[in-house]
Amino acid sequence: MSRADVVIAESGVGYRQYRIPALALTPAGTCLAVFDARCDLDDLPAPVDLVARRSTDGGRSFGPQTVVRAGTGVIGHGDASLVVDHESGSVFAFHATSAGVGFFESSESIKDDDLGVLHCDVSVSHDDGVTWEHRRLSRDLRVGLNARLPEVGLGEAARVSGLFAASGSGTQIRAGRFHGRLLQGFVALIGTQVYAAVAHSDDHGRTWVMGRPVGPGANENAVVWLGGDRVGLQSRAPGQRLMAWSDDGGDTFGPLEPAGDLLDPGNNGSLVRLDPPGSVSTGDTGDTGDTGDGDDAGDPTGIRLACTHTSDPDLRRNLVVSTSTDDGATFTPAVTLTAGAAGYSVAQPLPGGALGVLWEDEGYRRLIFTRLEPGWELPHAAHPARGPAPALVLDHVAAGHPATTSSPTPAWVAHPPIVASEWGPTIYKIVASRPGGPMLRSRAAYRELLGDPAPGLHVNDILTFSARFPLPQVTDVRLDGVPVSPSHIVPVGSGTVLRGLRRVVRAQDVEAGVALVRVSATDGDRTAVLSARVPVELATASADPANPTRPAATAPAPAPLPVPLRST
Repeated sequence: MSRADVVIAESGVGYRQYRIPALALTPAGTCLAVFDARCDLDDLPAPVDLVARRSTDGGRSFGPQTVVRAGTGVIGHGDASLVVDHESGSVFAFHATSAGVGFFESSESIKDDDLGVLHCDVSVSHDDGVTWEHRRLSRDLRVGLNARLPEVGLGEAARVSGLFAASGSGTQIRAGRFHGRLLQGFVALIGTQVYAAVAHSDDHGRTWVMGRPVGPGANENAVVWLGGDRVGLQSRAPGQRLMAWSDDGGDTFGPLEPAGDLLDPGNNGSLVRLDPPGSVSTGDTGDTGDTGDGDDAGDPTGIRLACTHTSDPDLRRNLVVSTSTDDGATFTPAVTLTAGAAGYSVAQPLPGGALGVLWEDEGYRRLIFTRLEPGWELPHAAHPARGPAPALVLDHVAAGHPATTSSPTPAWVAHPPIVASEWGPTIYKIVASRPGGPMLRSRAAYRELLGDPAPGLHVNDILTFSARFPLPQVTDVRLDGVPVSPSHIVPVGSGTVLRGLRRVVRAQDVEAGVALVRVSATDGDRTAVLSARVPVELATASADPANPTRPAATAPAPAPLPVPLRST
């Protein structure tokens, strides 16, 4: 298998943090990447910008970073998903906009100007992703979805509170009764339960109609056209991904079912259709081998699908591409992109049979675009996905509070207060730890508190790890020999997962160029030890923010060492 990697964005270069990849191939053949550019690690609410990079050579290289939509004050825009209208040429970048609340704090209001709502916005480009115009869809989508709630047994009083477009990419139906329909998946908080729902447009994106919700138990999701009127939906979920199918163009779906063979720690991935070169869905010119009815002339087994996911039931690690030839009923692992830490991912078929994948690497320290050359999915490229195993994973890096600092510009406490402990261990809402607890800060306040962004790790930066040990009842946890209390201890089968293990970067780490991390856990008379090496690059002045990509670090990605078990 041949592959090529391009670092799309790196923490500290231009912005302090990049997250949440979205990817699309335009009718002009441009590979378009859109992602969050953040002042810190924090998810919304925070002053987040949406930025983009474009490739006109199939993902082999990318142009400079441009701003799709800039945040102002405490207002931010994030979690993009790209939908392409292959008939009009328009590109839709769905995203969330917040002035002070996130998904779990949003009110039930349907007012487009309510600051207590996590808003659903869309940026539209008619020139191949060069320029963008913005509009708000909150009221229309919320009213539409509220009207569908009785169809799933929710009472007349039930209302949507949190609502946002699932990041990554949407899709378009390219033939049949719903020819031209655009589809975008959403995540909805209704009461205390999380649902999925798919919005569709039959008028080239002028209006959007919400479908019937799917769930509860869904989360961030991806939709794919399976031919004819059939659409598949796949959702992240703790332990194993979930799948549902629609026979009416994505308006209604059957029940969620475990997606065959797709392990998932509750991490956003992607699901895309793989058409043969020359088909109606690839953008290639030449013979059209796909009739759009689900029977591919080039593949007698039917529609081929590719799913990117972190193949592990507990930890965000082991990013793989799995394939299906039975509409998503079963999957087979084809390619392992990294056995180490990995976050969100999104895939996009490229002309000629190549596949592009944009993904978060090593604790969200960089976004990497991987181009898999034609033939990547052949049996000789198969790599068995790894399941549960002892592992130590770098979850994320947060900018450290300076040892000495002037009094920063007053910050606004988020309302309602964000309390990370209120969410279970499978709910990943990233909030950087700060003195006094989570706060909503303006861009200026972030800069005054943390200084200018610079690449590499810095003294006082916070490394947060998760670990899985083959011990069912952990009674003592030590990090570098010091007793610690993880934020969560989760029994998993015959083992235990520890989350929220924090290690502060020290001056000697920077001097040595590596942070050596050692975690031990004790169960009765047995102790297990996990170790990892996190490369530490000396912090330097920020590069040109208009073109933040640097060559990938020469140091290898951190890999957990074997776990010795010993009696104590």
